Parts: sequence; structure tokens; C-alpha cells
Amino acid sequence: MSLVKWLRKNNRKLMAVFVVAIMLAFVMPTVLQQLSRPSGAKATIAYFEPDGKITNKDILDTRWQLNLLQALLAKQFLLRQQDFRLILLSELLFHDTGTSAAVSRQINSTVITKQWRTSSREIDNLFSQVKGGNELSPIFWLLLKAEAKQAGIMVSTEFASQVLSSTISQLTEGQLNAKQLVQRIVEQRGISEETVLETFRHLLGIVVYAQAITSNENITASQLMYMVNRNTEKIDVEFVNFDSSLFTQSEPEPTPAELNKHFEKYRKFFPGQITPQNPYGFGYKIPEIVQLEYIAVKLDDVTTLVEAPGPEQAEEFYQKHRKEFIANVPLDPNDPNSETIERIKTYAEIADDISTKLLQDRVRVKAETILNEAIMLTEADLEDVQQPAQISDEQFKELAGDYGQAAEQLSKKHNIKIHTGRTGLLTAEELMWDRHLGMFYLEGQNLNPISLTKIVFAIEQLDASHLGPYEVPRPRMYENIGPINNFFDKTMALLRVIHAEKPTEPTDINYISDKTGLEFLEKSQDEDTQKTQPLKELVEEDLKKLKAMATARSVAEQFLKLAQAGDWDEVIEEFNNRYAPKDKQKDLTQQTIKLQNFTELRRISNQNIAVTRLNNDDSAAARSSLHQHIKSQNLIDRFFALLPEGKTSPEKLPLIMELKSQTSFYVIKNISRKLTSREEYEREKIISAYREDTGQSQSLAVIHFTPENIIKRMKFRWAGAKQSDDKQATAEPNGAEQ
Repeated sequence: MSLVKWLRKNNRKLMAVFVVAIMLAFVMPTVLQQLSRPSGAKATIAYFEPDGKITNKDILDTRWQLNLLQALLAKQFLLRQQDFRLILLSELLFHDTGTSAAVSRQINSTVITKQWRTSSREIDNLFSQVKGGNELSPIFWLLLKAEAKQAGIMVSTEFASQVLSSTISQLTEGQLNAKQLVQRIVEQRGISEETVLETFRHLLGIVVYAQAITSNENITASQLMYMVNRNTEKIDVEFVNFDSSLFTQSEPEPTPAELNKHFEKYRKFFPGQITPQNPYGFGYKIPEIVQLEYIAVKLDDVTTLVEAPGPEQAEEFYQKHRKEFIANVPLDPNDPNSETIERIKTYAEIADDISTKLLQDRVRVKAETILNEAIMLTEADLEDVQQPAQISDEQFKELAGDYGQAAEQLSKKHNIKIHTGRTGLLTAEELMWDRHLGMFYLEGQNLNPISLTKIVFAIEQLDASHLGPYEVPRPRMYENIGPINNFFDKTMALLRVIHAEKPTEPTDINYISDKTGLEFLEKSQDEDTQKTQPLKELVEEDLKKLKAMATARSVAEQFLKLAQAGDWDEVIEEFNNRYAPKDKQKDLTQQTIKLQNFTELRRISNQNIAVTRLNNDDSAAARSSLHQHIKSQNLIDRFFALLPEGKTSPEKLPLIMELKSQTSFYVIKNISRKLTSREEYEREKIISAYREDTGQSQSLAVIHFTPENIIKRMKFRWAGAKQSDDKQATAEPNGAEQ
């Protein structure tokens, strides 16, 4: 294979390396030049405020100190605390490409689970700036040390000794104590114990300063009381909902003029977007859309191309992986409730399962091989391009091979059907919920599956989703994505984005969206087979619902009068017979109008909405779920508003409540508030204060330890670079002071 072909084949791996290099160059483009300058030891290579300077000797000394800290198990000490501030400090000082992906995954997962006020973009920005090695670690160590000292943070060697004494034994699982470890380092390196403790105390100073600077917000007693009451107060509510959609059939057909007027009023809003100007949540703005082209194979077809594994191969696999086949069985076979023990399953018990797995593995390898051939065919004209990343999208499109021709060629070669086609113009939500496309994924460096939706909406033309440094490289238009696996369907595919549009307002009411997915797959019986959706139908449906609000109000008022005078169940049955749609096949009335009961509802705070928005800022498909979250907040707030301040129930029941965001009227039978007890308040205020402080400090840790922020705070600049008020100077050095 020629060098050019090898480069094309390994393009994605090489691009990952190039991206890392570019990121490092963006943050500090002269790092390697500065740190490897052949100047004298006293040569000044950088400055920081107020009057600090860094020499070549400082860098050498700092590397020695960081190496000493590693021998002291400082990295393990920082990671063991399960504190973002310490974990991120560990990344800055002791970055390890082998573990950083897992650390990044852990932090992102924790932020989402605990709803802390930071985003994956901010976290990934930090990891992008430290990814690739430890070239910058000496700079960070010197700057953070100086920053703590400037703030007056000084940790004594006695305290450093106490911390070591309380942690080393735990870190080594009792094999070493602090005194033994320090003594070993002293003997091996020929240094004093005081030098060891002096270095460690500087690390603790950085930790103490970080903890202080990220935890400086005090919550007042009144704030805490308000927070606890809002979080702990609950309501129970019984109601009957009269949705205006129940009454649209009796509404006359809107005129073209009415439809156009309604469309013009709400076309600038996204569907479900509730604002003071749009309390009903109508919206016709088209979100980001993509169109995909695909080459795909059915794994069942590929099965005919591989040889099934024989008994010898299955047994060989079993012998190599026996410990993976463990079952818990009762100690007493005659008593299924007896204590269980672990035992390795026999080969006879799992022979069929092993054979099936080995066959599936072979089929997937063969399918991936076929799709890699498709990559070679469709990228053949790109082999002679020296820098594919530098050519324009139009040039890339011209050089990208034809999927139809590639599929035809591979079908003939392998004697199976290779499928190809194009999807419709799909939004992120439509792509995510598609039964087939929504299940495609690639595995990133952090071992997390990355959905096709997230990948394709990250293209530069949209930037509607975000791919972290340990996921997969951002694709470009007409660039192959894959081979890509499917969670459930027995398919594997190669895909590319061939069209993308940012959010736009439709030009007129006659806009039609194409929702075509993977055409070669069979539809399930309950799957919607409609490929196109005229916008006019949605506008007409919404306008009818809006007009039917008057009918819904009238019916709700009638219901209220009858329910006050009679039995609720009987009235509900009567109104179902009047208004609920009938099942034509069974000639039965559907139970649409019914008494619903929500228990222990709690408020959804604005802060919760803000955190949800922040945590989902990397997801193009999160918009509609956020709108639904806001709708739920609106409903619960309206329920709480029915209760006078400090009262557990309204003065008068039942009552009617209008909710425009649901285009509904609610007849409330019962509603009651459960006030926060004194005991509950005393218990919850501690938890709330801790949660608030922890969430704030852990979120601020990302900002505090992001390299570009450290550089800005300390006004760091390389020798010869000009100072700048708004960004770090990155000019090439004019020379160092001797």
C-alpha cells in the first residue's frame, strides 16, 4: 500500500492527533519553542503579574518538583477526594492521556446527574487545553503557586506532614506509612525531608486557595428559608382536563386569510416555545435540519458470507474466558431460597450462546470490512489531496465519490444487496426518535456511545451540538461517518451529511417537510408511514384548537355546575358520551374525560430550568424537551397560584382554571398544600445549603482551573510578547534576557 493510501486509510486517527496539536498551539503557540530554547539557565522566558518572571531554570526546577510530587502519590491524593477542584488540578499538573478520557466522562456524567451549573462545553474546553501531554504543567504549577501566595495562602510544613500521615497509609492500602514513603524518597533522591514537605505544602496551598475562591458565597437565612420552602412544599390536586382539541371537529374550517394571519403571527417561534407574546406555545419556525446519504448492509445478508464457527473454536473461546461465565446458584440445590454461591457455567450450558456470539462477531467484522471498502471507493479522489482539511466544502463535495456507484460495485463483488439512499430533511428531534437512525452510534475515546444525532448536528455549518475532545472528530459536509453501528437493528452503515440548514422561518404556509428515513428497512405495524408533513395541516390544527378554547370554557362551566350538584363519576361518564371520540371498530366511547389525581407536586424553579438548559447546551435535540419542561413548570406554578399565601386550600372549591400553554381548562375538584414542618425545615436546610454550596463550588472549579483563565488572571506572557488587555499575547519571542 502506498504512503498516500495509508494516510487516507488512517485519516481519522491522524486527524485526532492533529486536532490536539492545533488546540495546544491555539492556547500557547510558542510552548515547545520557549521550553526548549538553548539559552542559559537564567534566561527569562516569560512574565506574569505583578512582578513575576520565569526562567529556564524555573522550568527545570518545576519539572523536578512535579516529579517529586508524583513520587509522594500527590495525584492519587487529589483524585481520592472526589472533589472537582482537586481532580481538575490533577489534570493540570499530572495529565495522563491514558486516564483523562475516563476522568472527563466521570465529570460530565456527575454534572448532569447532580444538575450543577456548568456545561459540557466548558468542561470539554478545559480538557481540550490540557489534552496531549504535560508540556504546560510547569507553567500551571508556577502560576497557581504564585497566585495562592499573592492571596496570602500559606500552608505550614507541619500541616503538610499531618496530611501525608493521614493519607499515605490509605493510598497504599497499609503497605507504607508517610514516614516510610518520605524516607524512601529522601534516600533515593538525596534530598532532605524538609524539601519533600516544602514541595507538598505548596500543593496544599493551591488546594486551599482553590477551595476558598470557589466557595465564597454566603447564603442568608431568609434565602435559605425561601429555598427550602419552595423545594419542600407539595400539593395534591384532583382535576378534570378539558383540552380544546376535543372540540375542534365542531369548529368551521378556517379561511385562507385566517390561516395566513395565524401563521404570520407565530412563524418566528419554535414549536412549543412559550413566551409572553406566545402563551399558547404555537410555533412554526424550522429548527436545524440535515439530510443524510447512506450506504448500509443488513447483517442477516452478510451472514451468508462468513463461515460459522465450529465446536473447537467455541470451546477454545470458552477455555480462554471461563471466568466470564459465572452464575449464582443456591448452596442447597433442593432449596432455591438458600444462600447462593458463585460457580463457573459448564461448556455444555453455554456452547450455543458462544457459537452465536462468535458468529455475530464475524458478521460484524465482515460488514465493517465491506463498508471500509466503500470508504476507499468514495475517497479515492481525495488520496492525491495533500491537505484535505484545507480544501473548501465545494471542492470536497466534488472529490467525494458517488455512493450509488460504490454500492453497485460492492453488491456485485460480494453478491449481496448493498443499500444506498438519502433521507429527508430531518430535525435533530426527528433523527433522534427515528426507530432506525436514532439507534446509530460511534464509540468515542471515552468509551461512551455517541449518537448519530449528536455527530451530524456538530458540523461547522450548524454547530448545534458539541463533540468533546475524547469523543469523535467533528465531521464536515460530504465526509464519511462510520462504519457506524446500530444498538438494536441488524444493520451497519456509512453515512454523510449532504445538506444542512440553520433555523429558518418558513417563507409561506405551504412549506412541506420530508421525513424519509432508511427506505430499505421494513416498517413496523404501528410506525407512521407518512414521509411528508405539510405545515399548513399543523397551522390549521392549531388554529382550530385556539378557536375551540371558547367551547372548552363553556363545556368546563357546564361540567362544574353539574358536578357541584351531582356525582362526579356520573357527570364524567355523561360528558364522555357527549364529547369523547368513539372507537369505530368497537363502537365504544374512549375514556378521554376523566378525573386525574396528581400527588406531592413540587415547584420547578427557574434555576432548575436554567441548569437544564445549560446541561443540554451540547444537544441539538434538547430544545423540545426543554420547552416541555417549561410547560410542566407553568402548569405546577398555576396550581400553586390557586392557593392563598400560607393557606392549605382555596376558599372555594371546585373551580375552573385556564391554562393557555396546554390550550385547556381544568376543573379543580380538590387541591391542598402540604406546608413544610419545622422538623422538615431543620433537616432540609442543611441539605439545601450543602447542595447549593457544593454545586456552586464544583461549577466554579471548571472556570478557576481552565488554562486560558489562569493565564488571564496572572497576565502571563512570553518574553518578547506584547501585553494585551483583552487576550494573552502570543507573539513570537524577540529574545530572552540573559
